[in-house]
Amino acid sequence: MKKINLIFGVHWHAPLSFSDAAFEIVYQDTYKHFLSTLYEIEKFPVVLHYSGIVLEILEKNHPEYLNLLDEIVKRKQAELLGGGFGAKCIFAYHTHSSRST
Repeated sequence: MKKINLIFGVHWHAPLSFSDAAFEIVYQDTYKHFLSTLYEIEKFPVVLHYSGIVLEILEKNHPEYLNLLDEIVKRKQAELLGGGFGAKCIFAYHTHSSRST
């Protein structure tokens, strides 16, 4: 069987109009569980993209999340793609990943 490489990526975004209360619900139900589970599965590499809004809210309300994220990045389990403060999506690829014919 031919070996394939899979890149698992996650995009985290919040609308500019998200209230702190609405974000807190999403944080408790999703963000927090995802990152703590990822931390437990050390051999599962990922690429994570956070919009600027999400990073700003996390910095203000949940610095412990960013500390855990820092640990995951330092152990080279995750790579981060930075995000702006809009809803723009930028696709990134490595030129060596293109298929040869």
